[in-house]
Amino acid sequence: MLSSTSQRADAFAEYFEDQFQSGEFPHLQAFADGDLRASMKSMADKLTDDRRFERGLQMLLDGIELDLKKRRRESRGRARTSGARAGRRASG
Repeated sequence: MLSSTSQRADAFAEYFEDQFQSGEFPHLQAFADGDLRASMKSMADKLTDDRRFERGLQMLLDGIELDLKKRRRESRGRARTSGARAGRRASG
């Protein structure tokens, strides 16, 4: 039985290295960028970061803000187009 977190992480990395060597996971290999253990450490650091919730919430709110701005721009564009059409109908 694996006792420490480090031992479990090493066993996990070893398993994935074997899987990657099979060539069946090219997208995951690209994600690991050639250094599986460093990528796994980076993911583990992000998952255990005390600021994870706040970082995720901020990303969500930023995405909502961008979506609202995009919708606002699209809405203004439609309003201008319909206003121009209405003006042409009234004058024509």
